[in-house]
Amino acid sequence: NPQEAQQVLLAKYDGQAVRLDEAVQRVSYQPAVAGGLPDTSKVDSIYLLKMPCCDCLQTVCQRSDGSKFAIFEYGEEHPASVGDRPGRMAQCRGKNCCLVQVGGQFAATWKQGERYISVVGVRDQAEIDKLVAWLN
Repeated sequence: NPQEAQQVLLAKYDGQAVRLDEAVQRVSYQPAVAGGLPDTSKVDSIYLLKMPCCDCLQTVCQRSDGSKFAIFEYGEEHPASVGDRPGRMAQCRGKNCCLVQVGGQFAATWKQGERYISVVGVRDQAEIDKLVAWLN
């Protein structure tokens, strides 16, 4: 259940809803979604999570059909993992991505400059490729 998972995540990491301009000040970098998202998606909400290693931004995105996915930005490497499911490496628009498939959805992680981006809840590698290209 994505809503329950979101509530657990926010509780575990002291998640605080923030506006985009607040996020920039709190993490000292321009969030990947600052330039918007592809036409088929929009930013729904942004949270600052206090992870053990660093502060992390989570952006909840909504597709035009109402379904959602999340983008996480970290200052340190965080391989995509979903329980004990194995990941596989793939090329996503020229970037090395770690992909994990869970049922009909994927999680993916790649390095973006000096930080790492993970997306969770994407439909397929084509959607991952589109996000990698857009957020680059």
